[in-house]
Amino acid sequence: MNWLKKALVTRYIDLHRADQTRLHEKFLLLITAYWLNIVVFYY
Repeated sequence: MNWLKKALVTRYIDLHRADQTRLHEKFLLLITAYWLNIVVFYY
């Protein structure tokens, strides 16, 4: 599961650096990362 978190972080950084970053995509990514942390923590 670590590789998945690393991929999400990398994706987020790539989006953050891009000039044409779409805010909703970053928002969805943060929600996904948060949800994954909950799933990993409880299961």
